[in-house]
Amino acid sequence: MSVRLICANPCLLLTVDGERVAFASAWRVDWSEHGSGNALVLWHEGRPRVIAARPELGRWLAENFVRHFTETKGLPWEGLEVTVAPVSFDLDLASGLRAAGGDVELTISGPKEVTLDGAEAYQLGDVANALTLVFVPCGDGTLSVGGVQVEGAPTSPFLTDAEVWSHLPAGSGSAAGDPA
Repeated sequence: MSVRLICANPCLLLTVDGERVAFASAWRVDWSEHGSGNALVLWHEGRPRVIAARPELGRWLAENFVRHFTETKGLPWEGLEVTVAPVSFDLDLASGLRAAGGDVELTISGPKEVTLDGAEAYQLGDVANALTLVFVPCGDGTLSVGGVQVEGAPTSPFLTDAEVWSHLPAGSGSAAGDPA
């Protein structure tokens, strides 16, 4: 089993009346098949965006991971907008996350229990993965775009760290879903 990605990937879903209005995924990639670096991937106002100093890494994360997450399933994903900009990433499992890049700022706060989690078979598109991670559900989060806070209730915000995504042989995967 070969490793694809080693990272932290806190996420926030915002909803209004049960409808998804925004999803943000912050990445600190320590190692991957496409290099390392930080990125923000979000879906907002009906379209996907990525902000990263290394656009090829950001595109890879958006297209091969985030677009297949449970939180983004069924959302329009055409016309990925890429902004080349540095992304700051400040993660503390005891207090939360602050990530910012371009005109986007993401905060996640109120961490609860720190747990070890994972999935022996986690399907993302056509790629079967094994996944292990440190998972921390949180109580709150905010997303600002262009200096304006996106309205919506935070739905299951979480922090992760020590994520390891590994390739599985074809046919080994299961349906994608939240590993927690």
